[in-house]
Amino acid sequence: FAAVPALIWAPIWEPTTVKVTCARPGLAAHSGRAVKVALLPLSPLGGVSKETAQLLGDALAGELRKRSGISVLTQSDIAALLGVEKSRQMLGCTDSGCMAEIGGALGADRVIHGSIGRVGASLVVNLSALDPRKAKTAASVSERLRGADEEAFLDVLPTLADALLAESPSGGPR
Repeated sequence: FAAVPALIWAPIWEPTTVKVTCARPGLAAHSGRAVKVALLPLSPLGGVSKETAQLLGDALAGELRKRSGISVLTQSDIAALLGVEKSRQMLGCTDSGCMAEIGGALGADRVIHGSIGRVGASLVVNLSALDPRKAKTAASVSERLRGADEEAFLDVLPTLADALLAESPSGGPR
């Protein structure tokens, strides 16, 4: 009898879940010019510090700036353009009419605002992009990151940025 080599069995394929998001044409694709986005400070809620919310807002601004044809104005840019006192008054607003006024004053195509907070072990992110010319929500996104810390926000930044810049087919909220 000849020696039979031992066979090693290993699975060739393992099932994996893959999330695919098809992108809709964004703002820049339709306008043919640089799109100006005003990013207001994220509101810290439920145990997220003001400093952390500011850092995550800055990270969102950086992610938005990676998109071709997008120009981003942050809180410090807005303060410089509007003047300290006027920006202090306007950045305290929370309704969509007031946010549209900020966008109109800056000549912005979109005003992005939102909050980040903790609910139990989850991190909850709610963001909206307002169209100041129409004074209505153009896009919004909410994410619940289960059992996650603030670093998980950084992992979903590309998805959040794409959702905020996407045009809905009807031109209304998504």
